[in-house]
Amino acid sequence: MRNGSLPSNIYDRAVYKPIYKYNKDRGTICAADCTSLCFTPGPVSVSGEVSADDPAAKDVLDVLLIRLMSTCAVCGSGLPPAAFFDLTLPVSAEETELRTIIGMLIDICSALDVSIGKTTVRSSEGVSIPQIYMTSCFATAGSVRPAAEPSDKDKDENANMKENLAGAGIVMTGYAGASGSRILAARNEESLKKHFNEAYFDRMRNIPLAGKDEMKAFCEVFGEAGIIDEPAPYIRPAGEGGVYAALWDLSEDMNQGFDVQLKSIPILQETVELCNFLDADPYKMCSDGAFLIVTKDPEGLMGRFAERNIDSALIGCLTRERSRAIINRDEIRCLNRPDMDEILRLNISGTHAGGR
Repeated sequence: MRNGSLPSNIYDRAVYKPIYKYNKDRGTICAADCTSLCFTPGPVSVSGEVSADDPAAKDVLDVLLIRLMSTCAVCGSGLPPAAFFDLTLPVSAEETELRTIIGMLIDICSALDVSIGKTTVRSSEGVSIPQIYMTSCFATAGSVRPAAEPSDKDKDENANMKENLAGAGIVMTGYAGASGSRILAARNEESLKKHFNEAYFDRMRNIPLAGKDEMKAFCEVFGEAGIIDEPAPYIRPAGEGGVYAALWDLSEDMNQGFDVQLKSIPILQETVELCNFLDADPYKMCSDGAFLIVTKDPEGLMGRFAERNIDSALIGCLTRERSRAIINRDEIRCLNRPDMDEILRLNISGTHAGGR
């Protein structure tokens, strides 16, 4: 492909027509200009790399879309009815690779009940792996405010909030490292099948992630008034970097420490076995679809989750001190600043990376 915008005939047959058909079959129509490079921005976006020949390509795109939906849910927007995509391909890419990626996007959007908005595609000499940018299609009312220097009153209120929240519970939904497990299983099929039987590998390969029903139920819980005592709850998706990165960000955002029981963090046995085999830390691995919620009424919140068949667990509590304690039986250690996600670390090191 040439550097810059795609020829209109390639865009029309590889991008516009399949997306138009998908939206039309859903009863929605996307507005797309087959030649324009203009991209419609949204309030929430995620980005990543995807190669059509990566055995985990569809899982990577699935995780990115779940990450976008999770962020929208946390911002109070609800789930996005549509998503926009901006794709930059290497100039060496063939039309078949573009068709494959668009086909995977259609599949994952269908599974999560999301329409596809404007999709921009270009090629560039500056990339060696296709780069994808996803954004939601609507503005969030009142959820994004410009940063301002806190006043003395704000500082007093923050101090009071910190005092009031000390001891508040940290509730987790979903499972640590689940989304990363699916990616690693896809990339290491040959070696995993030599170590595990076919049935157990299939369980690793198909670890359930949060789907549209779970996401909608999550939004419903937080759409109910008066669920959690004031101050308002804090919610953070456990995406890239895993549960440990989400805990670190939680502590930074709230200016408080925490005590977290390692054994209380929900994790599937398939993830444990896979990570032991690949020498990966599941708590540092992308966990998209999982959430951390700070609340003064953890039992009440978990009860409301249970009513909607959402698994949740109380994993720890906030503390007045800024220490970030991970407690494993008699061992207590302080959480370090997050490093790169385990998926990226394994790719860089070339260890158990499925030949990539």
